[in-house]
Amino acid sequence: MLSDSITNAHTLKLIKEIYEAENYLLDSHGAVSLAVADVLRDKLESKKLVCLATAHPAKFPKVIQRALDENQVLTEAAFHHSIEIEKKML
Repeated sequence: MLSDSITNAHTLKLIKEIYEAENYLLDSHGAVSLAVADVLRDKLESKKLVCLATAHPAKFPKVIQRALDENQVLTEAAFHHSIEIEKKML
Protein backbone atom coordinates (compact mmCIF):
# COMPACT_ATOMS: atom_id res chain seq x y z
CA MET A 1 0.00 0.00 0.00
CA LEU A 2 1.28 3.46 -0.93
CA SER A 3 0.09 6.89 0.17
CA ASP A 4 0.94 10.53 -0.33
CA SER A 5 -0.75 13.91 -0.14
CA ILE A 6 -1.27 16.97 -2.31
CA THR A 7 -2.12 20.60 -1.64
CA ASN A 8 -5.55 22.18 -1.91
CA ALA A 9 -4.23 24.27 -4.79
CA HIS A 10 -3.20 21.09 -6.65
CA THR A 11 -6.68 19.63 -6.06
CA LEU A 12 -8.41 22.71 -7.46
CA LYS A 13 -6.05 22.82 -10.44
CA LEU A 14 -6.71 19.18 -11.32
CA ILE A 15 -10.50 19.58 -11.07
CA LYS A 16 -10.28 22.45 -13.56
CA GLU A 17 -7.83 20.65 -15.89
CA ILE A 18 -9.94 17.49 -16.08
CA TYR A 19 -13.13 19.48 -16.62
CA GLU A 20 -11.60 21.52 -19.42
CA ALA A 21 -9.89 18.55 -21.10
CA GLU A 22 -12.51 15.83 -20.61
CA ASN A 23 -15.72 17.73 -19.78
CA TYR A 24 -15.86 15.55 -16.64
CA LEU A 25 -16.46 17.16 -13.26
CA LEU A 26 -14.41 15.45 -10.57
CA ASP A 27 -15.33 15.71 -6.92
CA SER A 28 -12.52 16.84 -4.63
CA HIS A 29 -11.89 13.32 -3.28
CA GLY A 30 -11.56 11.90 -6.78
CA ALA A 31 -9.19 14.72 -7.73
CA VAL A 32 -6.94 13.92 -4.77
CA SER A 33 -6.84 10.23 -5.66
CA LEU A 34 -5.89 10.94 -9.29
CA ALA A 35 -3.24 13.48 -8.32
CA VAL A 36 -1.64 11.15 -5.77
CA ALA A 37 -1.77 8.28 -8.25
CA ASP A 38 0.16 10.44 -10.68
CA VAL A 39 2.73 11.27 -7.97
CA LEU A 40 3.15 7.57 -7.14
CA ARG A 41 3.14 6.31 -10.74
CA ASP A 42 6.89 5.56 -10.80
CA LYS A 43 6.68 3.50 -7.61
CA LEU A 44 3.91 1.35 -9.10
CA GLU A 45 6.17 0.11 -11.88
CA SER A 46 3.93 -2.00 -14.14
CA LYS A 47 1.19 -2.69 -11.57
CA LYS A 48 -2.38 -1.78 -12.43
CA LEU A 49 -4.02 1.15 -10.67
CA VAL A 50 -7.71 1.86 -10.24
CA CYS A 51 -9.05 5.14 -8.86
CA LEU A 52 -12.67 5.19 -7.74
CA ALA A 53 -14.53 8.45 -7.25
CA THR A 54 -17.10 7.69 -4.57
CA ALA A 55 -18.48 11.18 -3.96
CA HIS A 56 -20.48 13.53 -6.16
CA PRO A 57 -19.30 17.06 -7.00
CA ALA A 58 -22.65 18.36 -5.72
CA LYS A 59 -21.45 17.64 -2.17
CA PHE A 60 -18.70 20.23 -2.59
CA PRO A 61 -20.21 23.25 -4.39
CA LYS A 62 -17.80 25.79 -2.89
CA VAL A 63 -14.77 23.70 -3.89
CA ILE A 64 -16.12 23.20 -7.41
CA GLN A 65 -16.88 26.92 -7.72
CA ARG A 66 -13.32 27.81 -6.65
CA ALA A 67 -11.81 25.24 -8.99
CA LEU A 68 -13.67 26.31 -12.11
CA ASP A 69 -14.08 30.05 -11.64
CA GLU A 70 -15.66 32.16 -8.91
CA ASN A 71 -17.85 33.96 -11.47
CA GLN A 72 -18.74 31.01 -13.71
CA VAL A 73 -22.22 29.55 -13.52
CA LEU A 74 -21.85 25.95 -12.40
CA THR A 75 -22.54 23.24 -14.94
CA GLU A 76 -25.44 20.82 -14.44
CA ALA A 77 -22.90 18.14 -13.45
CA ALA A 78 -22.25 20.14 -10.25
CA PHE A 79 -25.75 19.38 -8.97
CA HIS A 80 -27.65 16.27 -7.95
CA HIS A 81 -31.44 16.21 -7.69
CA SER A 82 -31.57 14.37 -4.35
CA ILE A 83 -29.14 16.82 -2.74
CA GLU A 84 -31.18 19.75 -4.06
CA ILE A 85 -34.36 18.22 -2.56
CA GLU A 86 -32.63 17.82 0.81
CA LYS A 87 -31.50 21.46 0.78
CA LYS A 88 -35.14 22.56 0.42
CA MET A 89 -36.15 20.40 3.39
CA LEU A 90 -33.76 22.12 5.81
